[in-house]
Amino acid sequence: MRSLWSGLWKSKPAPKLPEQPRSLPASGFQTVDAAQLVEEEELPDYKADRFYPVHLGEVFQGRYQVLGKLGFGSSSTVWLARDLK
Repeated sequence: MRSLWSGLWKSKPAPKLPEQPRSLPASGFQTVDAAQLVEEEELPDYKADRFYPVHLGEVFQGRYQVLGKLGFGSSSTVWLARDLK
């Protein structure tokens, strides 16, 4: 008789199919005039040219889509990304 454990051990989940990037909403929120400069990082040692200019919705290596900025520190920024594969 086959045990429950041997049945679970042999069963494998179906392979995950790659997902398409999600389109981010373009309305339903307040916008800022593009001519108005906004400085989010106000720390004294912040230098914008030290960081890559990440944009929401951007896909890296055809796999990771940036969904949001979680926070920043003196030498790094933390982004929420979705794995498309």
